[in-house]
Amino acid sequence: MKLTNEHYTRYQYENAPLKEVIFEAKFFDESYDLTLPGSFFQKVSAQFPNKKIIQHHTFILSNQPSPQEKPPPFQAPEIQAWNEQKNKCLQVGPGIIAANDKAYRNWENFSKNIKFLLDSYLECGSPTFLQRIGYRCINRILIPDSNVSVSDYFKLSFGLPNELLSPTELCFSFSKEFTYKEVNIGIIIRFATDPLVDNESGVAFILDIDSFITEDIDIKRDKILLATSICHDVEKIVFESLLKDKLRKLLGGRLI
Repeated sequence: MKLTNEHYTRYQYENAPLKEVIFEAKFFDESYDLTLPGSFFQKVSAQFPNKKIIQHHTFILSNQPSPQEKPPPFQAPEIQAWNEQKNKCLQVGPGIIAANDKAYRNWENFSKNIKFLLDSYLECGSPTFLQRIGYRCINRILIPDSNVSVSDYFKLSFGLPNELLSPTELCFSFSKEFTYKEVNIGIIIRFATDPLVDNESGVAFILDIDSFITEDIDIKRDKILLATSICHDVEKIVFESLLKDKLRKLLGGRLI
């Protein structure tokens, strides 16, 4: 399916449900330097001074294990650098970098952190090609009604047999591919109920939208930022396509 801006009506929400935004890039880096996390933290520590080390344990399954054989690097973050408020962080590991923002304000501010992440990583590492770029938004939507019909608030509908009506939990996911601005974009949508916290009543839902590109992209900051911006645009189109006006009213939405 080909998407255009005609599919997108922009809204601003007084009670925005966005809880976390994540940028992620995966690289092929066969010459990963074990000193990279330390060098990376030195470059970002002025703005992100709180360091957290993440340890992963990998095992090799073999009929004839060699005591000298070491498991390959696990493509996951090994170090996180958090800001003073501990609501934003940069992550790096073998062939992977990420930026998380739990206090997202707008794309302009978040993209500055992505630029900073890319500049710092590319000065320390030497990846050979880019495997994946992703932009993910995790929304938590609380509907203050204990008897909720999903299709009243979301453009989603499904049927259950009588034996399974009124489930205590709900969770499903689906994927789709689009072409937007001549770029192929993949989307994975996860929709699920979420436990209530103190003083909440009603039903809470998680709407998790992951948009990503797996086409060949030059390992240059501006090219990666442009690709991420395209993923951001597609995520916004998909998000709005899933909401009904009843939910927009609950979230305090207004056209902009």
